[in-house]
Amino acid sequence: MRYQVPQFIEIEDKIFGPLTFKQFVYIAGGGGICLILFTLLPLFLVVIIGIPIMGFAVALAFFEVNGRPLIMRLAIRSAASSTCGSSGSAKRPKLPLK
Repeated sequence: MRYQVPQFIEIEDKIFGPLTFKQFVYIAGGGGICLILFTLLPLFLVVIIGIPIMGFAVALAFFEVNGRPLIMRLAIRSAASSTCGSSGSAKRPKLPLK
């Protein structure tokens, strides 16, 4: 008996129109934060603060670095910066002045 092997197992399903679930959550989260800002702050502050927040949410949803999602890149970067010794805060020897 032959079994059909599934193809394209690394491609996420589109759940909300053209968006995957993760993309929808990032966009909805950014929109929710902007909505909260809209109810609490004056309009000019909402525009100043909300545009970078939505830009970051869109970048998390759609931007890829070397074929990997941006959130993976940020997680690797934060893990590398939080380990001891790799933060660059170790004392460096002073070079003699000439």
